[in-house]
Amino acid sequence: MALIYKQALRGPLIKPDGYGEPLIGKLLGFTKIKPKAMALRIVYRPVLQSNGMIRMEIIAIGPRDKDKVYNWADERVESFKTEMSKEETNE
Repeated sequence: MALIYKQALRGPLIKPDGYGEPLIGKLLGFTKIKPKAMALRIVYRPVLQSNGMIRMEIIAIGPRDKDKVYNWADERVESFKTEMSKEETNE
């Protein structure tokens, strides 16, 4: 978590001014960072708060394997959407 905190302190979290790369497709709205020293990929959603700060909603952290962490993130997003649909139906 210290790495994520340091990343946030550096300034903008999304390219071109920051390090995060916006994702496309099923993970549109999410961003990734790849700390090379740790051989990880971190998938998160940057959310601008009313106080001007950006909250990083982390959905997956995993190895820098090309697809593994993206598959985990996609599964979690889909699971969340399904859960939310069920709650809306029950209201």
